[in-house]
Amino acid sequence: MSNPSDNPYQAPSSEGVDLADQLLLNQNLLGTAVGTVSGLVPGLIVAALLAQYPFVAFLIPGIAAGLLARFCGRGIEFKHALLCALLTFFVSAAFQYYLFQDLSSILVLIPSAIVAAYLSKRRLKRDESDAIYRRLTLKKSE
Repeated sequence: MSNPSDNPYQAPSSEGVDLADQLLLNQNLLGTAVGTVSGLVPGLIVAALLAQYPFVAFLIPGIAAGLLARFCGRGIEFKHALLCALLTFFVSAAFQYYLFQDLSSILVLIPSAIVAAYLSKRRLKRDESDAIYRRLTLKKSE
């Protein structure tokens, strides 16, 4: 393997690719969904164990889902946050119904979904956010 092009594990070269293009291409909607669900599983288990502290217990799945969705999906657009929030809300509601046979406290799940949506979006550095802003303003002016 003396030739670097023979290495199947080497990442493709990003020379000549604009930073905004690179950031937008790194997003993965399926990764956001997988990260959300894989964060919800341990989050809901911990929430069930801490059911005696209801508000804290209902926020834990949202925190876990949002952080794993950020890691797996690398999303910077609104659709990633929306997908994470909807999955968090509906999976948590199904878990609550399965566990307690009751959906009377479904409004408590809304803050958890909001926290998951907030945490699922990737935080950009200054140059990255400037590149995305320039890309969006150029797209609007055309």
